[in-house]
Amino acid sequence: MITGKSRSHTNHIYNSTHLSLLKSSYIYGANASGKTNFIKSISFAKECILNGISQTNTLEKNYKLDINSLEKPTQFEFEILIGNKIYAYGFSMMLVTKKVLEEWLVEVGEKEDINIFSRTENKVIKNLDLTENDKIKLDVYLADLESNSLLLEVLNKKKWEKNNYEFLKILKWFTENLIIIFPNTANYLIEYFNEGASWLNCLSAFDIGITGISFGEREFKELPIPNELKDKISNDIASLISTGSKENKKAVIDLGHNFLSLYIEDNKLKAKEILFNHKSLQGDIKFKFYEESDGTKRLLELLPLLEKVKNGNYTILIDELERSLHPVLVKEFLRVFYKNMEKTKSQLVITTHESRLLDLKSIRRDEVWFAENSIENGTNLYSLEEFKTRFDQKLDKAYLLGRYGGIPHIKSLS
Repeated sequence: MITGKSRSHTNHIYNSTHLSLLKSSYIYGANASGKTNFIKSISFAKECILNGISQTNTLEKNYKLDINSLEKPTQFEFEILIGNKIYAYGFSMMLVTKKVLEEWLVEVGEKEDINIFSRTENKVIKNLDLTENDKIKLDVYLADLESNSLLLEVLNKKKWEKNNYEFLKILKWFTENLIIIFPNTANYLIEYFNEGASWLNCLSAFDIGITGISFGEREFKELPIPNELKDKISNDIASLISTGSKENKKAVIDLGHNFLSLYIEDNKLKAKEILFNHKSLQGDIKFKFYEESDGTKRLLELLPLLEKVKNGNYTILIDELERSLHPVLVKEFLRVFYKNMEKTKSQLVITTHESRLLDLKSIRRDEVWFAENSIENGTNLYSLEEFKTRFDQKLDKAYLLGRYGGIPHIKSLS
């Protein structure tokens, strides 16, 4: 997300070290053009790093339009800005055998790069400034490192967080700062559903009928959950809460039809059902999550991001931002999002079909990307900057007319 030649909307960029970086990117493309697969590939890499390659389904991830793809390595690389330094972390693997071929971490320099860690099948190179004890510990981890494991995966499982080493900064970025949201997926942002959350002020502003949230007391032991699952949840939540900070002594779970806020009081696990308040002629009426409209559910999934980006540097990827949302709500969400991340170095990447966002009065040319799919090369992403566009160009009209590609090629049905 490096800036291009565009000079408009300078508030959409921030300068860091020797680079100017964009705060957002919009990816357009026809159905089945590969937009979602682009987001899924990043999610897959994150899953491999945090959960482990051995625990990840890799056989379904190959490019199926090329029968030879399973015999070729799959490679991922992320360039990550942490503080004033840019790091490149990546790995390559075979999807069939789950074998790691390479793994590397490099500090990207203005004149030359510094190799911090690199690993091939037969060799490990380290350039790490560690304490003597941590050198011994890392050597033990590397000696025991299996061919289907990543170093970051092992460090995540070992919970090695004592020192502020480069590879731990990268691990923390994947764990805490990379947020990926798909349509209709369980949303961990529900941890922000609490009575004092400042983003709740947006509920009335977005005109979705919700005036606030409330909590209905529930007995955890009486919840409609199988006992075996209930025991597991109880143990996991108790462990999570006990290891949390003093300010975070609760957890939230998604039951599919509604959310529960769990907390410990008097050494007992208790539950509160999250309810959404609506005004009626007879007073406040409380709705469960599943009773809300699809658009309201989608907005409730997204609104906590407005709070989150105020206080940290996040890279947020949203697939189909406009799913079930009115275009006016989408524009307002983006306006508030930009406003709230003015003082941070957060970035937003979205895939969308909403052509009305293509307006040079509100976006930069280098923020717009198009996806095209071909049997030979898979998905190709290219920038709007590859086309000559006037400052007063009606981008949405030109896009729908096919000037930039990234639209369906419909054959005559007659």
